[in-house]
Amino acid sequence: MDKEDLRKRTVRNRKIKESVQRHSQLSGRSAQKATKTAHKAAKRQVANAKADYQALKDKAKAGQDVAASLADAKESLSKAKAAQKTTRKIHKAVKKSNPTIPQKARNVAKQTTKRSVGEFVETAFSQDDTLSSVAKARQKARELRYTGRLARKTGAKGAKVTYKLARSSLEKDIKMSKYVYKGARRGLKTTKDTAKTAQKALTTKVRTKWLQASTESLRLATSRAVAALASVLANPITWIVATVVGFLFFIVIIVSSIFSSNIVQQTEFTLNQSWLYLSQKDREKSNDKVAYYTNIDDILLYMNYRYGGEWEPDAPWDDGLTGKIGSFLGFSHFSDALNDIWETENGDITQLKTMAELYSSSKGKAWMWLSKDELAEYKDILDAQKENGRYAATQELTNPFYAKDDDKGDSATLTITKRYGFTSKNKVDTTTTLEASAGQTLYAPMDGKVTITKKDLQGKKTKTTNLIIKASDARFIFYNVKSPRVKTGDKVETSQELAQVKRSGQKIAYAKRYGKTELSSYGISESDLALMKNYRYRKNTIGFLTGKGKNGYLWTLVNPGFYFPFVTYSQTTTVTTTSSEMSGRAKQFYDYIKKYYPSAKDNGIAAAAGCFGVESSINPKRAEGDYLSPPVGATEGSWDDDAWLSLGGPAIYGGGYANILHRGLGLGQWTDTADGATRHTLLRNFAKSKDKKWYDLELQVQFMLEGDNPYYINILKRILDSSGDVNSLTAEFLSKWEGVPGNKLAERQKIARQALLWFHQPTLAGGGSLASSWNFPEAYRSKVKSMPTAKAMTTQPGNGYPVGQCTWYAYNRLVELGEITDLSGSYARLGNGGQWVSSLVAKGWRFSSTPKEGAVVSTAGGFDGTFALYGHVGIVEAVNDDGTFLVSECNFDGVQDKIHWRVYRPASYYTFATPN
Repeated sequence: MDKEDLRKRTVRNRKIKESVQRHSQLSGRSAQKATKTAHKAAKRQVANAKADYQALKDKAKAGQDVAASLADAKESLSKAKAAQKTTRKIHKAVKKSNPTIPQKARNVAKQTTKRSVGEFVETAFSQDDTLSSVAKARQKARELRYTGRLARKTGAKGAKVTYKLARSSLEKDIKMSKYVYKGARRGLKTTKDTAKTAQKALTTKVRTKWLQASTESLRLATSRAVAALASVLANPITWIVATVVGFLFFIVIIVSSIFSSNIVQQTEFTLNQSWLYLSQKDREKSNDKVAYYTNIDDILLYMNYRYGGEWEPDAPWDDGLTGKIGSFLGFSHFSDALNDIWETENGDITQLKTMAELYSSSKGKAWMWLSKDELAEYKDILDAQKENGRYAATQELTNPFYAKDDDKGDSATLTITKRYGFTSKNKVDTTTTLEASAGQTLYAPMDGKVTITKKDLQGKKTKTTNLIIKASDARFIFYNVKSPRVKTGDKVETSQELAQVKRSGQKIAYAKRYGKTELSSYGISESDLALMKNYRYRKNTIGFLTGKGKNGYLWTLVNPGFYFPFVTYSQTTTVTTTSSEMSGRAKQFYDYIKKYYPSAKDNGIAAAAGCFGVESSINPKRAEGDYLSPPVGATEGSWDDDAWLSLGGPAIYGGGYANILHRGLGLGQWTDTADGATRHTLLRNFAKSKDKKWYDLELQVQFMLEGDNPYYINILKRILDSSGDVNSLTAEFLSKWEGVPGNKLAERQKIARQALLWFHQPTLAGGGSLASSWNFPEAYRSKVKSMPTAKAMTTQPGNGYPVGQCTWYAYNRLVELGEITDLSGSYARLGNGGQWVSSLVAKGWRFSSTPKEGAVVSTAGGFDGTFALYGHVGIVEAVNDDGTFLVSECNFDGVQDKIHWRVYRPASYYTFATPN
């Protein structure tokens, strides 16, 4: 090897080492995903370089003079191959040093197979005493950490299984052993295949059956069943017994290593009961200042970890103020524990807390705290659930927006825009709405038989065409579908194409069969009446019956969020104690609508306000392109200048958008277009007829109801008259009234939900009140010179970033601090959060590797919990002597409606920029 090759190898090895060290700060799944993405990009680069090189070779063969270009292309190809080799090595090294949970399970399985299964078989052949062999086998298995944990949980169910096995006949058991042994031999051909099966089970419907069968029978019964098998299966089949036992323990180890990430032990029905209880609590406590949507999943996970599966809201609770005595006397129940958690999280709306804060710090009550060891274990479990999903044992539905051959279906997250549960203090909505676009393809989330109907799962009539999938123990419904690809009676398989989404947002529901019920003179058995009473929701019909007499079944409509692998909820607690400029205008808009159209409902008005929030910030004095530099942008005298108001698309956009004849104006950006729309002209003529300025808010509300095109007036009134789901109404308003379906829909829906709170609160001018925030460290109260106001959470002129994103907040905050004074939109193209510092430096800002007060801080993509593609951005609010610094940010942990505070520690992946 020459010196040049040695130098290249040394450089490559150093790069690999540094990259592996950087990625070690991420979770296994995130690190491997980032390195895999980089390797794929490198492979594409090689493919492109090969194509370029081959094209030049063909030209050279054809006699063209491309020698110089050919040499460059060859060099580029060589570099691309070297980069590909480096990324491959990095990915392999990261995979080895930072394994995912399934990979850890595979490693455990490999080691255990060599050390445990081999010894089982060897011992079985060397001895004749079956009991002795099995006893030693069990003893060795107990030495393993996972098996030891699971053995302690063996209880009554294990005893019952043991008793049944002991009573089985020898002949039957021998047949069973031979059958299992054949399976064992197939399963033991390669440990890798077995581990892959286990991993695959985590992301498919097989996981549910496999986990249930493996964990329920093996986890609870193995230690006792082994003894039973040993006593029943005597010589001369000792070697069969030992091999079977070894295989069973081998599976236990794999199962337990994966199943350990699933801490939810409640049955799906008590889990649902607990969800409903907290959902009702949210609605009972919500008011015009705050709409509560507590993170119920986090509470349920914690309660399952702490109390196992034997708790439900009505069960006695020993950790209350009255202790075990109060629990015994019926004074303290787990509902009190849930109330305690809810009040501690939400008691102070200026400082909302998370479940993680309650069990890991003094912010929670003493009974909520986890010990150091418990906390470490719990964090490991939560980290594992990022890869496996929260509710591993109930994941029996697949993502309905991906086909079977689409790999994204295994990892894609479903966004729920309206969750299952209480929608008021006394009303339950058993449906769930998924984020979806009109025309999007729907795939079967489960196997079953299809019914196309205008009824719901309970048999009630609806106004929509629905698609129901029925299985023996589950029923799933898509509401309001179009273009069905199947017909009633067809059998479908998971991920089979079914139909299309008819409107934005897909409403669904899911029912599970609870069990048989015998009909009495009252129509339902006492035991099932008790069940329904325990749910406390009979009037809301979450339960229903099918069949008659002995063939009758009780069903329960459950939260679908438990059954999909990965789910996130867009509904989060929204606090609006004071009015910002937009919220004040929203309140005025509401009052004018009610004045001129008294029958209008809050949800319908909110839908319109949500769309106008994106179009104009609910500001009537807006014109298309007004934020640009004059003469296209606005000056003081522009608003009454006919020539300026009448500018068309080419004048505004440098020759583009010729279809725009006259620029959009007002709340809804009413425009004259080449296809015949004259709403710009209609608005201005209506203003003249009323002798008012066109940019008067009351005038524009009147125009919407009286002076607009009759077609749009009818659409508007139909939506205003509706009390339906505000997200769906917003999508309908956007699609039919504005005519741009799907355009920034999530932002519009978010503002619409906020508007429901704004409508019923006092209006304050100026927007100078403090912004809603969370996790602010009180020790910094005197250190932050200028706390963010509502202005920082209101879209400022020139801000083109999606509402609620970190970039959106950073722009608003910099405007508020006076760091951005150019509001023409030139700062609206700084890229994702991780790119902000470099983009600002390119605009003349000063780069720094150390924090300074008022600086912009960018987090490199893939670090500090960020996505590799996006990164993150925040504002440095205070700096400490030890180098740590306080940052205000938005969209932390998915929360987009209030500011989050966090103390950062110096790291290489943070960079800073300050204005000169």
